[in-house]
Amino acid sequence: MAKVYIILSFLSLFTVITSCKKTDWDKEVSLPLKINADTEEMISKGNFEIEIENIEINITQIRISGERLQGDDVDKVFSTPLTVSLSNLGNTNYAINLPIGTYEDLGITVFFESSLGSSCETQVSSNAGQPFQSTMLIPLNLSVTENSISNKYGENVVLIDENAQNLQFNFDFKHSFESVDLGIWEALMNANIGQAQIDLTSVLGEDFKEEFNEAFVAGITFKIIN
Repeated sequence: MAKVYIILSFLSLFTVITSCKKTDWDKEVSLPLKINADTEEMISKGNFEIEIENIEINITQIRISGERLQGDDVDKVFSTPLTVSLSNLGNTNYAINLPIGTYEDLGITVFFESSLGSSCETQVSSNAGQPFQSTMLIPLNLSVTENSISNKYGENVVLIDENAQNLQFNFDFKHSFESVDLGIWEALMNANIGQAQIDLTSVLGEDFKEEFNEAFVAGITFKIIN
């Protein structure tokens, strides 16, 4: 009987020791930066078809801050001079290190390079009525954008563990075009019939750029992929 008590006591002690093992909340995981953009899809607006031929988005810094349920809060700035183009969509050469844990209100701020012009180059065409085909170079007036990071656990609760795969940026060009007033868009297109390049310096062009850029910034989203 004494041997049984000794074995049971040893098992109880082992259970206590293993259950008290603490997670190292200072441990960080490396999250590769991934860029997604809906550039392969033909976009329709009114009687016109829009094909994105090139993009250039210049990012200088990324700041991530948030409260963790375990461990200290996070406020980190990463210097990431990165130019996003059609040639480097998908995985980039950059990674961001963040401590593991459950985050509340995890936010991200992206700083864009204002001295280097970001842009979206498109081909616009139409077979309705008078045939129309023209290029349109849209300046992306970006400075700073703030948003929250979300994942499958909910908009304001993000779990980062050793299985986290990447930090994903999503640029939504379709949303940007759809958000532009249809009257402004059709008037701009009709004013440029027969032109090799659509003039965005006119009043109509300025109105288009303002609405497009506002929607573009609002449509940037971020996700932690687990």
